[in-house]
Amino acid sequence: MKFKKCFTLLCCLAMATCAMAQVERGDVSVAFDLGYGSLNSNVGIGARIQYGLIDHLRVEAGTDYFFKNKHTTVWDINANVHYLFNIVNERHNVYPIVGLNLTSAFYDELAEKRYEYGKSDTNFGVNLGAGYEYTLTDHIRVGLEYRHSIEKNTDQGFIAAHIGYKF
Repeated sequence: MKFKKCFTLLCCLAMATCAMAQVERGDVSVAFDLGYGSLNSNVGIGARIQYGLIDHLRVEAGTDYFFKNKHTTVWDINANVHYLFNIVNERHNVYPIVGLNLTSAFYDELAEKRYEYGKSDTNFGVNLGAGYEYTLTDHIRVGLEYRHSIEKNTDQGFIAAHIGYKF
């Protein structure tokens, strides 16, 4: 587990050496993603809204829902910050992810014995990660992202592909 945390931090620091990106103050976009969460080892879907706070820096609010697996259903709410960097040209961007997270897991009657039937476990944590985004048109973006949520009782890795629309 410590290797994942160290690797994520090193990726974020490595990206900080790239050139500047094309995010401007006041840019608003929405994105939808499909990914995999490690907490219940299952597929998740998500939605988020992003706002360009200043040039190259955007804030994001989003939520993800992970389908039931191993008798566990998981959802999370995230507030993240991205600093976008150009690579190759203006269409290719990479960004570190830093933010806050609230994760809740609900265990049904057949979940592992350490949990009670109907028990819900909710934790606050921090997000660290990195992403890549490609601008298809002036309004459409696609990308990949890895986010690791570090929490008191659990950690969760989330890898996702997303598509977004910039207004």
